[in-house]
Parts: sequence; structure tokens; C-alpha cells
Amino acid sequence: RAAEAVLRTHDLAFASRPRAMVPDIITYGATDSCYGPYGDHFRKVRKAVTVHLLNSHKLQAYRPAREEEVRLVIAKLRGAAAMAGAPVDMTELLHSFANDLICRAVSGKFFREEGRNKLFRERIDTNASLLGGFNLEDYFPSLARTKLLSKVICVRAMRVRRRWDQLLDKLIDDHATRLVRRHDHDQQQDSDFIDILLYHQEEYGFTRDNIKAILVVSASCYMPT
Repeated sequence: RAAEAVLRTHDLAFASRPRAMVPDIITYGATDSCYGPYGDHFRKVRKAVTVHLLNSHKLQAYRPAREEEVRLVIAKLRGAAAMAGAPVDMTELLHSFANDLICRAVSGKFFREEGRNKLFRERIDTNASLLGGFNLEDYFPSLARTKLLSKVICVRAMRVRRRWDQLLDKLIDDHATRLVRRHDHDQQQDSDFIDILLYHQEEYGFTRDNIKAILVVSASCYMPT
């Protein structure tokens, strides 16, 4: 009965997460599909994600990428076995596998250029520690919003967002340049999240920060299955 009351009867009252300074900074003002408050913008972002990024056709299109990444994992295991049964850190290996799949879906087949997969992983791990770790605002919201403490709480989040900006702005610029030269975009099997969001940017009225917010959350939360 409680679940029905929360998820159906009073769904709208519980649809939004409480606003918090750190997630707001990392997700560009909570304009993503996870931390964003329920409303018109949230519905547009959710539609863009479900209809264009994670539809069944796109998930099927990612299958060759998943198979290739699995082959690389198996090759590493075989290489370790060939070295007189050398131990393998499976947590590290599977984490790397998941990260590369996410990175590939978000930024395309050039995701390993300039070590971008490693850059994505570093930023994803930092996001996880910030969003999943201890947050003073969760326990003492009024105290956390005092000028001095809010500055201390926000400084690391701002530093992380600047690092995301450096990575995503370059990727978006590269994709925008390539998109101008491409035709029949929807027929492209190798279109990634950035391509799709840029292609539908006018349709949904997304700003660049909106696109970056979706990409940050996509990199941190979504993985083709």
C-alpha cells in the first residue's frame, strides 16, 4: 500500500529529488534525466533519452561494440593465463569493460583517441565519490548553505565540472564539425549519443549545457545491456 501511495497515488509529489548543491553543479543546474526536477524540461529530456538514445534499435546497434569489448576482456584473461596463471583483478577488469562500453556509446568509435576512455573513467569515478559519498547538505541542509561551508562543499564539484567541460566541449565541437559533413544522419549505424543529441538539439530546445548534463549522467548511470 505504501509503494502504491508513493508511486501512483502521489507520484507527482515524489517525482523530484531534493535539490542539492553538489548534484546541481555537476549536472549543470540539474538539467539532466536523473537529478532534474519533474516538469516540462524533465519530460523532454526523458523523451530524448528513451526515444533516441536507449531505444531497442540503438541497443541492438551497440551489439558489435559489446562483442568487441568482450573479446578484448577475454584476450586479457588468456594473456594472464599464458603467464603461468598470473592473477587477474576481475573488479578492475570488469569496471574497465563497463567504462569502455559507456564511453563508446557516448562518444563513438574514436573513444580511445588521446586516452579519452581513461579521461571518462577518471571523471566517472570522481562523480561516483562525490554523489555517493558523505554530503553534509543531506544531514544539515541549513548549515551547509551558510556562505563559508557552501564554498567549501562546492569547490571540489566546481573543479570536477570544469574537467568535464574540458572533455565534453572538445568532443561536442568535434562531433558538430563531423555532423555538418554527414547526410542521412538517422541511417548512420555508428551514431553515438553526442551525434544524436546534436541532431535533435533544435527539436528539443537543448542548450549546450543541457547536452553536457545528459552526457554526464549517461556516462555515470547508463550502460548498454
